[in-house]
Amino acid sequence: MRRSLTMSLLLWCSLLLCRVARADGVTHVAFSETFDVNQSTGGRDGVYGGSGVASGDIAYIQEGWIGSKLYGGSACLRFGNFGNDGSCTTPEFVLIGAAKTATLTDACTFWPNTTEEAVMTVTVVPADSTTVYYTTDGTEPTPSNGHVAMLTSNFSIEGTTTVKARAYFKTLASDMVSRTYTQGATVGSIAAFKALADGTETRLAISADANARVLHGYNNKVYLRDNSGAICFDFGTTAVFNPAPVHNQHVAGWIVGRKQTENGLPKLVATGNTTTDYLAMAAPVTEAATEPAATISDKVTIDGQQVDGVYPDVKCGLAGTCDHELLVPKYFYMALLHYNKATDTYHAVAFWTEHLNVSDKNKNFGDYAISIDELQRRTGIDFFCNLPDAVEVDVEATVDLDFWNLTKKN
Repeated sequence: MRRSLTMSLLLWCSLLLCRVARADGVTHVAFSETFDVNQSTGGRDGVYGGSGVASGDIAYIQEGWIGSKLYGGSACLRFGNFGNDGSCTTPEFVLIGAAKTATLTDACTFWPNTTEEAVMTVTVVPADSTTVYYTTDGTEPTPSNGHVAMLTSNFSIEGTTTVKARAYFKTLASDMVSRTYTQGATVGSIAAFKALADGTETRLAISADANARVLHGYNNKVYLRDNSGAICFDFGTTAVFNPAPVHNQHVAGWIVGRKQTENGLPKLVATGNTTTDYLAMAAPVTEAATEPAATISDKVTIDGQQVDGVYPDVKCGLAGTCDHELLVPKYFYMALLHYNKATDTYHAVAFWTEHLNVSDKNKNFGDYAISIDELQRRTGIDFFCNLPDAVEVDVEATVDLDFWNLTKKN
């Protein structure tokens, strides 16, 4: 940048184009000139006219001045003579400040991938014609302290780290940029995740010996339990299960999500950091060794009654009282297959109903009938997989209400 000036019969004793003391405590000077090296008369010596004024050679602190009708005075610059204007153009200089700061990766929370210590890559981008000095130990970056980046550079940090960067053009310093990258917390069981405060984003690590398995998957939600408790993974539209979970799959690895409780049901809700890339889902398992530990019961006594179902985290005191949370089903379903040996024909039907505390007398069984294909889509379970492929495709695609003697009211 240059500045052009035209004046008539004026004395110019100093020029300060940009001098700013910023909040970071560093004084930023873009350009200054005092003309103190000029030695002629007329100027700061108090002689402004008459025979005592002499036109001396011009001397500058800053190189690169261009002008006409310019004369050196006593520690000043004189413009014009006998009614003629004098003009000058300053040397080139650069204004540096917010527009010339370095660019750093946005601050974020990150988690370990395969190691216990989280490692992250940070990118620093210098502005044009600047050199960036940056630190990762919390100290102030200067030309004598920190790492140097003259071009776009990537570097790794380990654990929670504050990165500070400042750009320099020659001796001029920009505003300092500071970003903190935080290593997120990790819990090692479903029970520990459920104990978190709602809204907490955390990594849930599931070890192979936790015997975690898929209970049910539907509509981008998965119900999962390990040997400490049960929870719902609710991805909504934020993330996608890849691959899609299957009933009774064995699960190990880790996943990041936000703890949320909805209608009393604890959930791991997907965030922008959620991915299933680090979850291993094995084929459905039946071995006794993979059964959850005895602290998780599939049958408990409540008020003297035997009740079948999944009841995680059951805690019964000596007095016979129970502090328990129940995994209550939202839907009920049934799959039926009929085979006529004499004619070697198959018929199938499924029923699906929402779990509601109502008595609906305006419906028949046919109103709840759906195809096996539709039931499989809703539950993620492959029914009648042992049928011959051609038979399975045909029988699961349709519902013959007349065969089952079913009618609909609605």
